[in-house]
Amino acid sequence: GVGGFLGAVCRFSLLSLVVSLQASFFCFAPSLAVNTIGCFLAGLAFSFVGEGYFLLKSFLFIGFLGAFTTFSSFSLEVLAAGERGEWGFLVMHILLSNLFSLLGVFLGAMLPRLFWAS
Repeated sequence: GVGGFLGAVCRFSLLSLVVSLQASFFCFAPSLAVNTIGCFLAGLAFSFVGEGYFLLKSFLFIGFLGAFTTFSSFSLEVLAAGERGEWGFLVMHILLSNLFSLLGVFLGAMLPRLFWAS
């Protein structure tokens, strides 16, 4: 749907930007950036969208964020690094992706609570 279209367009735009800015040794920066930002946005959406709102949650989580984030790209990058014997990159990619994704969703969920505590 529309959420998936918008998420895919935003993903392509952000990936293009990160590819144009990144250093060549940091080959997984594009998917790391997209997944971290996507997790941050998921945390924000989780905090702002209350119970109910099925259509809005579907639009945001299934549509937009489902098309925006890149778990399949992450998995393929890890596989390719392993096949090339780049074990340092493989471990660093797994650790940083998990760390930044969890940090992103945590910060996204906590930020509204800090500024708009009831």
